[in-house]
Amino acid sequence: MKKIFLIAIGVLALAAMLVGDGLGILAFLKTQRASVAPQVQSGADRAPKAPEKPTAANAQFVELPQFVVTIPTGADGGSVYLQLAMSFLTEKKQAIVDFDKLMPIIKSQIISDVMASGVSPSSDPMKLKHVITTDSLEVANMTVSQSDTALGKAPFLGAYITTFLTQ
Repeated sequence: MKKIFLIAIGVLALAAMLVGDGLGILAFLKTQRASVAPQVQSGADRAPKAPEKPTAANAQFVELPQFVVTIPTGADGGSVYLQLAMSFLTEKKQAIVDFDKLMPIIKSQIISDVMASGVSPSSDPMKLKHVITTDSLEVANMTVSQSDTALGKAPFLGAYITTFLTQ
C-alpha cells in the first residue's frame, strides 16, 4: 500500500512538472513570436528592390571576340580545343566603354576559369556552358565595377555564348 501511494505521488509530481514545463514553453514562444513580428515587418520595408528587367530600348551588347582555349582532358595528356565567343548585356553605355578598355584582363580571366573548371566539353557541354556563362558574367561585373564604382556592382545583366566549337 505504501509503495502504491509513493508511485502515485511520483506520477502526479511528474505530470505536474510536464504540464508546468509545457505552459512555460508556450508562454516563452508567444513572447518571442510577438517580439520577432515587428522586426520582420520593418525588415520587409528595408528589403532591396529587385533589379528592373532590361527593356529592348535600353539593351546593349558588348562582344568578346572569338578566342581558343586549350582544355586538358585528363591524366593521359590529351586536350580539347574550345573556340569561344561571348556577348554581355548591359543598359549602361559607360559599362561598354570600360569593358572595351579592360577586355584583355577579362578575356585572360575567362580563359583561366575555363581551363581550371575541370569540365570537359566532350563529356558534359551543357554544364561547361553554364559554368562559362556564370563565371564570365561574374568576372566582367567584378572587373568593370572595380574600375568604375559609379556603375555599381553589376553593370552587366547577362552573359551569352555566341560561338561554342570543340575540336
